[in-house]
Amino acid sequence: QVEEIEISRGGQSLQLRKLKSGDWNVVSKSIEGKDITYIADLAIVNKLLLSFETVKARDILGTPTSDDLKKYGINEKSLKVSIVNDNKQINSIVIGNFCRKDGINMRYASVSNSPEFYCIGMDFLENINTDPLFYRTKLVCSLETKEKIKSIKIENLDTNKIELDVSSISGDFSQALAKMPSRE
Repeated sequence: QVEEIEISRGGQSLQLRKLKSGDWNVVSKSIEGKDITYIADLAIVNKLLLSFETVKARDILGTPTSDDLKKYGINEKSLKVSIVNDNKQINSIVIGNFCRKDGINMRYASVSNSPEFYCIGMDFLENINTDPLFYRTKLVCSLETKEKIKSIKIENLDTNKIELDVSSISGDFSQALAKMPSRE
């Protein structure tokens, strides 16, 4: 079971940490070096985990020479994704330069448990980002399923003008919304 994911590139890194509740947090550093923690978007974390589970080598390159490493672009500044499981075992994949074979765009990659290097598909990278806001939940608030919204009021705090003020009838806003003027 995956407990933590660390994503780093150059000097920038973040961790996705699984909580006992099953939710995930995003942890990164502020400009001042202080830890910043956000609630992670579970759907995005799941996409990342799924892409990690399904990444496939499109080409196996063998054990590289030092010249190959330069060509592959695998170094300490490369994009690295590390997965920590509940036994504290770490599996990592390091992503290097672009490569192209048989008309397909790919990336060079190395894996922590293998001396060989690979070319992997670009789709693996779609869910990988070193920006913590990429993984942060965008949910502003949520209600319990039993709760009903009785009214909605939106006020412009700069002008103190009420932009919207509607009330529901037993949780139904259709009548109140139907009385609203059309948008200009």
